[in-house]
Amino acid sequence: MSSRKMLCMATGVLAITLIASVLSVLIAMTSARLDIQAQLADQLPERLSEAMRYSFADREVFAHVNQQISEDLAQVRIKGLLPVLESCQIRLIRLTQHAPENHALSADTGNIAVNWSRGRGIDQAEFALDCQINFPALIGSHVAIALMLMGIWCLLPAPLGTDQKRLSDVLLDHGIPAPAVQQILQKTTPEQLQHLIEDPWFILAMRKFANAEINLDSAFVITASAPTVSFFHSAHQVVIHGITIILPKTPYFYFAWYALQRRQNTHEGWILNPAVDRPDRRLATTLINLMERFGGHQKAINDLKEHGLRSKILDQNRNKIKEELVAALGDELAAGFLFETERDSRSSRYRYRLCCPPSNILLDTPTI
Repeated sequence: MSSRKMLCMATGVLAITLIASVLSVLIAMTSARLDIQAQLADQLPERLSEAMRYSFADREVFAHVNQQISEDLAQVRIKGLLPVLESCQIRLIRLTQHAPENHALSADTGNIAVNWSRGRGIDQAEFALDCQINFPALIGSHVAIALMLMGIWCLLPAPLGTDQKRLSDVLLDHGIPAPAVQQILQKTTPEQLQHLIEDPWFILAMRKFANAEINLDSAFVITASAPTVSFFHSAHQVVIHGITIILPKTPYFYFAWYALQRRQNTHEGWILNPAVDRPDRRLATTLINLMERFGGHQKAINDLKEHGLRSKILDQNRNKIKEELVAALGDELAAGFLFETERDSRSSRYRYRLCCPPSNILLDTPTI
């Protein structure tokens, strides 16, 4: 933590402690005063009416009443809202006979007044409240509270600047969940984030974590990955630009078979669709070998052995491959790893090959 931030935190702790302590004392005194006033108003008028049968001006009467009240006040318990008052004493300081009905103590005296009706007028007793503050408890508790509040403040993310707010809105508009946006903002500068937002692979990587545990480091790895497609025959999965896609068995092997032709650059990777009425048995042999070696569906293998490579089956599997890649990557990013097509000038049939260059195709078994 920087010295500037430490100084800021210490200042904050001191300010919170001071303000909270003053407020606590004010609240405790007000609470105690109200509680005592309620107890006195409930208990003292009857006692005072009995005791004060003579003139209020008689000092002996006042002294006697004061002594009796003091004995009663010794039994009064203070119920402050906060445990910051160590002890309190209550003193009778004035008795007023036949006080006017609108007579009230000045708010700045801080004294407690108890009124009661006797005869034709209103009598009033005025008390002073003196309390001792429990400073160790007061300061200690509020320092602890201040430290906790400052600790929470330190954990909160810093307010977003203009650029960060704009970039945050862009990320949210892309469908990236808010917790992930917070992580990104904490780990990147606005310049870095601007660059990342312009990379569709980063946006895709962050979207993939929308319904799972967010792993920002994994998203960075995907963003920085090479534009390659790797084939893992035994697992029937491909890894495209760092994103793993598990394909159904048969479409996987057709995809790997096209990749093998492109990687070996046989006829520049082009594979001509067989004529509708003439399946290609020669081409079927390499695909059968690939499936038998790495656990392809026996039904698909038997179909190739019996009928050869048919145009209809090739079309179906290319469509299935496209469907799976688009679902995982979206139309734009999947396009660079799918098929390109052109019409063969001699047969007028279409031929297909993978778009990506041979150097970007990685096979765990380069030959069959």
